[in-house]
Amino acid sequence: MKKISLRTRLLMMSVVPIVLIAGFITLFAIKKTKEGLKMEMTEGLKGIATSVSAAYQGFTEGDYELRDNILMKGDFNVTESNEMLDAIVEGTDYDVTIFYG
Repeated sequence: MKKISLRTRLLMMSVVPIVLIAGFITLFAIKKTKEGLKMEMTEGLKGIATSVSAAYQGFTEGDYELRDNILMKGDFNVTESNEMLDAIVEGTDYDVTIFYG
């Protein structure tokens, strides 16, 4: 069996732990970045949903209903009116679609 020099042993004793620690730090950073991005996306979507709901609640009285395949809130035609939704998402990368039923 070949003898490993003292220099090689010292080098292995210092480099191997550094590589392992760097690997763990990288994995931890990746995990935290994914969690942060997911939380940011979720909060952004909640904010948009709350804005859309509040806009329609404050805009007109009445309940949502489907009349002849047209979504209405009270006397307001939600299906044909996109201006409010466009104003809410203007300047963002979000898209809004309203589903009923």
